[in-house]
Amino acid sequence: MIELSAVAHPNALLFPMLHRYVCFYPHEGSELAPLVEQMFKVLEMYDRSALPGHVTASGIAVRDGKILLIHHPFLRKWLQPGGHIDAGETPQQAAQRELLEETGMRSTLHEWHSAPDKSEAADASDGNDNHRYAMPFDIDIHPIPANPARNEAAHLHYDFRYLLRVDAADAGQPSESDHPLQWRDLRDMEDAHLQRVVLKLSAQSLL
Repeated sequence: MIELSAVAHPNALLFPMLHRYVCFYPHEGSELAPLVEQMFKVLEMYDRSALPGHVTASGIAVRDGKILLIHHPFLRKWLQPGGHIDAGETPQQAAQRELLEETGMRSTLHEWHSAPDKSEAADASDGNDNHRYAMPFDIDIHPIPANPARNEAAHLHYDFRYLLRVDAADAGQPSESDHPLQWRDLRDMEDAHLQRVVLKLSAQSLL
């Protein structure tokens, strides 16, 4: 379990966020051990130069039983929009910005993030922030291969994923994005990391 006394650390916002997440998804605690361990050693977890990994953010936009995906030019895979977190941003702000930049679509946080938090973390808090918006819907750790063009070594992405609602007016319009995109049926997810998101959506009656 993550000690709340750790909030004095420069990664102060991440510690309570992860504490809430692990209380809500207790079976994922061991999977997040590499992230928690690095948070005590690296001061700037959003910095893309942080190694062995850094925190990124992405948006899970779901509509009519489909998820919005873009084709990533470097990884050559269909993935949800996302990327690195800019200075001064929160992860959820970065997720919305990345979705807008990569698809041209505006979004709002899904109401899941504003539902009352009844987890153990809420009981242990000071009562000022008992809502799930402080934590992502899913956290996924995945390897990123070396990119010689950017002089970047192989590393990990600790991806904080947020449920987003795309504005209806944008969802039905052709995109001017540089990235190929598609709305793919949630039942056709081939990527194991996204299959877990679909299972969470189903388990929480969000499909």
